Amino acid sequence: MNDMKLSGETFKQLYLALIDAFPTTASLERMLTFGFDDKNLRAIAGEGILQDIVFKLIQAAKSEGWVEDLVRAAQKTNPGNQKLFVFHNEIEVANSPITKYFDNELVPILTNIDFDICEEIATKILHGLDQSLDRFRIKNINNIRNFFLKEFSTKLTDGSLPIVNFADSLANDNRLEKLDREDLKAWADKVSQYLDKVMQPLNLCLFRPYNYKIESHNYKIELNKNSNSYLLIFLNHKNNQFSINAFLIPNDEDKEGIEPLDLDEEQKGIFCSENEIKIKIDLLIKKAEKILRLLTIKKSEPIIEFFLTIDYIHRQVEHWKLGEDDFLDNYFIGQDYKVVVRSYDRVKYDKFLRELDKGRSRLEKFRAELNEPLIHNRIEYLKELDNSDWEGLRYRLEKNIGLLCSLPLTDEECKKLFSAIIQSGIPIAMWTRTNNITNICVEDEIKKKYSVSSLKDFRILFELLRDERKKAYAKNNECKNYLGYHLGVLCEDPKLEDFPNFIDAIRAIL
Repeated sequence: MNDMKLSGETFKQLYLALIDAFPTTASLERMLTFGFDDKNLRAIAGEGILQDIVFKLIQAAKSEGWVEDLVRAAQKTNPGNQKLFVFHNEIEVANSPITKYFDNELVPILTNIDFDICEEIATKILHGLDQSLDRFRIKNINNIRNFFLKEFSTKLTDGSLPIVNFADSLANDNRLEKLDREDLKAWADKVSQYLDKVMQPLNLCLFRPYNYKIESHNYKIELNKNSNSYLLIFLNHKNNQFSINAFLIPNDEDKEGIEPLDLDEEQKGIFCSENEIKIKIDLLIKKAEKILRLLTIKKSEPIIEFFLTIDYIHRQVEHWKLGEDDFLDNYFIGQDYKVVVRSYDRVKYDKFLRELDKGRSRLEKFRAELNEPLIHNRIEYLKELDNSDWEGLRYRLEKNIGLLCSLPLTDEECKKLFSAIIQSGIPIAMWTRTNNITNICVEDEIKKKYSVSSLKDFRILFELLRDERKKAYAKNNECKNYLGYHLGVLCEDPKLEDFPNFIDAIRAIL
């Protein structure tokens, strides 16, 4: 459908979204080429600055009736852009038959009902979908529309929609008049039949921005005390541009249950500049948590694992800030999540994966008989790494299960260090990014992280790591004086090879 009407305000929103998503004329031109067979940017908008070209492009799309196709092509090319995401979702919501059923048929029914009852039922259902209770303030029918048709627009694990559950719950409320309850039941049945006949065979969610394949699950996962959820984020960079691919493991005991996030077969991930990474990561985390809310019975917080290339693995990813709001200016990923890094190259290349398998075998061998003295004998401790014998280090690591060190001063030396780590196959390494912490013995503190319990159960290590970081972040301006601010950890857990065909699937898009 291409009958979208652009008011002055929506024209402006689309204009700003396109400039934000495609900050160069070349990127805008690529989007148009990828999205259309018969559109040429220069023929449509001529030469000039980006702002003028975008303005002329929207004008042409408006006059010729392909605004919606333009928005969909733009969102497909840059699916991680928040402004495009919101604008695209507005279109999908507006054009959905469910929205028309709501506006034309359900709203007249709701206007006959005591709104206090509508508010009570809507709030109860919304709180069941999201435990952030303060977010929901139902003041009118339009609030109900926005929550159920925009924010919670995906099918649930049983194939239903929250808006249908809302109508069903009202239909079963004896406080309502019988005729109203019959009308609500009829409306809910009509929408359910539409979902069964039209949406289900197509294997689609209601609105495309939320198509996470959630409908493939017909039950909610009950995570037990030994279960973990993981958000795996693969970062690769070249010429100051980054590609991001992400996967969610809702329950690491379910080896078949993996959800790709923002994965488009043609685009093969999200592309962005280094300055945009934190925005993209923030969106991925929000999407992962939304899926977990729908798939799991209990609230589950994912362990976030960044897969980084050898020359980037020493970066302080745990310090990336979440969101763009002023009140989040000092809010880092490492404050609220268990964050570790892993090797991108180990996943990509068989030779590194084989060495990692040997390292894991060494760890498994020692796990059965671990004790504190044995741990200290099997961890390589290095205080100074500048001008080190990297081949000698690699050889020593091949006999051990882990490493503790301070990072070298230069990026090139860091690359050599992590090359030795990756090639040696050790599954875990810890390091500090400074030698200037004077109020504690850094080596002793990190050695405490290498304990019998943490090496037997990495969840304990992840928890210790987060606690150490939270201790530093709590000090605000003094945070750089604390170990947790400078502490980095590489930990190759869980074992991705245990998930059928997952390694091959990852390699196909990296």
